[in-house]
Formats: sequence, C-alpha cells, structure tokens
Amino acid sequence: GIEATLRFWRERHPEMLVPGIADSKEAADRPYIVTRGRIAVAILNYTETTNGIPMPAEHPYCVKSLYRSNFAADVSRARAAGADIVVACPHWGTEYSSKISSYQEKWALEMTEAGADVIIGTHPHVVEPVEWITAENGNESLCYYSLGNYVSTQKNALSMLEGMAWLTFHVAEDGVSIERKTTGVIPLVCQYTSGPVRFENVYLLEEYTEELAASHGIRNYAGVVLHLEDLQKWSDEILGDFVLTKDQALHNFKTDSINQ
Repeated sequence: GIEATLRFWRERHPEMLVPGIADSKEAADRPYIVTRGRIAVAILNYTETTNGIPMPAEHPYCVKSLYRSNFAADVSRARAAGADIVVACPHWGTEYSSKISSYQEKWALEMTEAGADVIIGTHPHVVEPVEWITAENGNESLCYYSLGNYVSTQKNALSMLEGMAWLTFHVAEDGVSIERKTTGVIPLVCQYTSGPVRFENVYLLEEYTEELAASHGIRNYAGVVLHLEDLQKWSDEILGDFVLTKDQALHNFKTDSINQ
C-alpha cells in the first residue's frame, strides 16, 4: 500500500522527493521544493485516474485527483514556500493516443490560470504535443502534454519515441523566467532486445540509425517493424517546432565555457 511505498523511499532513498502520494492531509498539501543554485522549483503532482485501483474512502488525500484539486491553493502554498518556478505533473490523457483530450486542455488551462509555469504530463505511453498556454488572467505556461515512456518494453512502434523536456531559465533581479529560444523537447528512442526482452539503451533520435531500428527487439517480441523515417515523421508531426537538437539545447553551456 501507500505506507509501504513511502517507507521504501524514506528508508532506502531519503534524498528522493515523492510528491505523488501522501500518508496524511498535511503531507498531501506540502509543496515539494527542489533548489538548484538560485532557483527553487516546486513540484506538484496530480492524477486523472488510478488505473482501476480503488481509492480508499478513509484516505482521500493519498493521491491528488485532478477532479478534486484546488490548483490555486497548491500554487499559492508553493510560492509561499519560496518557489520561483512551479511545475505541475499530471497523470492524464488517453493511452496510446498522441491526441490531446478535452479534459487535458481544460485542466492545463486551469493550472496555468492558477500560476503553474510548466506542465509535464504522463500516462499515454506515447508523446503528445507541446504548447504555450495563455490564460485569461495573463498567466502563461509551457505544457508538455505527454513525454512518452522514456524506458519501456511495450509493443507498439510509436511508444519507442519519447521526449526529454528541456527548459532554460533566465535568472534576473526581478525573478526567474523561461528562456524560450533554448526551451523545448529533445526526441529520444528507447531500444530493447528480445530473447529475453531486456532494456538496452536510450538514444537521441538525431543519433539513431536504421541499423539500430532493424535490430530493435520489438520485431521479434511484437512482430513490429520499426523504421527510422517513421520515428522522424512522428517527431515532426507531434512535437513540431518545439524539437531541440543536442547542440541547440547545450548552446548556453558551450557559450559559458568559451566565455570562461
């Protein structure tokens, strides 16, 4: 149960934050803050569904439901705790569909209006589009509706394409903002073997080859033929102008090293 899961992380990996589940109302409402240098990032976590697992009626706080959450209160607590950037991580959407549902659009707009700066979604097992959202009150967010699996041994070809969210922050005296030019998504490919099925590696799509695709375990495991051109087409169609190359993502780091 939840207690056993939390005990595992607290005892084995106390350095890890676990914002997705809670064993008390206080823990559920507590903002989880990650600080790196001068930037404090709050991580908020929500779910549309528990994948058929019933929610214990006596512990309604154990996971934060998208249907019942007060996004504005959560963001307010995060800001009060010192967060410069608020990231909401919703578990939502339709499995194996790269199309955004109306519920995802509704919640993304509500989270943006509440003050979330970034939204990073999971659950569909495939990548979904990325977009800037502007709420009626003027708040903006960058929403990654789904980044796919990152690591999996699933049986459909589209699930082998994944995305890494890449965000660059501009730190100024008056606050922290997202630098749009070097913010986006880096497409990745999950590689596994068959006989037995074992995860092998995660490759940058720009460095992936047709030879690797031909040797992918999905062929023998699921009878699916994977092609590099299909992965590239899906990346272009779904992620579009938000795609970053490795050089684009690392541009600021290279510039800094030159200047130093």
